[in-house]
Amino acid sequence: MTKTRPSKTATIPAHPKDGHGSNALEIYFEQFGPLMGGRNLWTALGYPSQGAFAQARRRGRIPVELISLPGRRGAFAYTNVVFAWLTSLGVPPEPPAEKEP
Repeated sequence: MTKTRPSKTATIPAHPKDGHGSNALEIYFEQFGPLMGGRNLWTALGYPSQGAFAQARRRGRIPVELISLPGRRGAFAYTNVVFAWLTSLGVPPEPPAEKEP
């Protein structure tokens, strides 16, 4: 029996507690990897622009822990932490559309 991977365009369950939550998290990891940064991060957190995200960061109002990486600019967050925060709000965990920079 071969294991098939979900496609990047697969629909995500309405809520991970419906028994398919691990599948939704797998889709997040497939699309973003272990870390989220840049546009993917601030849109997943609900910020309308990079400027709004930067202002919230200066004010200490980002709802997840941000990390920095040596030799890389910007802020990053663990994908599973962003996913957990979204599901704690009862928000359907739909990943933001991946856009080219």
